[in-house]
Amino acid sequence: YKTAYDRDYLYLMAECTGPLTKVVLNIDGDGDGFIVGNDNLMLMLSTMAKENDPGEGKPVGGKVELLPDGRLILRQATIHMASDRGWPHWDDGKPFKKRPKKGEEPWEFQRPKRYGDWQDIKYVSTAEGNRKVVEIAIPNGTGKMPIQAGPGHQIALEVILYLPGNRPISVYEPLTFFKMTLE
Repeated sequence: YKTAYDRDYLYLMAECTGPLTKVVLNIDGDGDGFIVGNDNLMLMLSTMAKENDPGEGKPVGGKVELLPDGRLILRQATIHMASDRGWPHWDDGKPFKKRPKKGEEPWEFQRPKRYGDWQDIKYVSTAEGNRKVVEIAIPNGTGKMPIQAGPGHQIALEVILYLPGNRPISVYEPLTFFKMTLE
């Protein structure tokens, strides 16, 4: 993979060969830990579902059979928030629901959605035979995504590849982020 940035975007490019069905990119925008701060972004891309594909911007379930051939489609871009209200959560705008214990009343509150979504990210994906290439442009410093790339700034990246049958392979040690300083 390759990383670059300019004033407007953080760019990621990944190329792989083989029967790949899904890629998960976890980006720690400050390189300080994925469960620290509001600067963490998870991108999920996958090939088409064998049947009833939900389309771009919609995640596919874990039991859905994905085709091993074809280009990668951006399914999800979700920010992981870890400093609001004292507990980590995904910035998805979905209500938080308390599961009541016996005798308690259920309750919920609506979490505000603070950042953008998958439509704010530009990407191009190609597939030729066993070779897949995806290029991604994440808005930089716009407030749509929690990315502030610039000279001397650290980011960290975790890459997880999935083979047919939903079998994950971590590019680095499992659950380990590759930390880099931008020039």
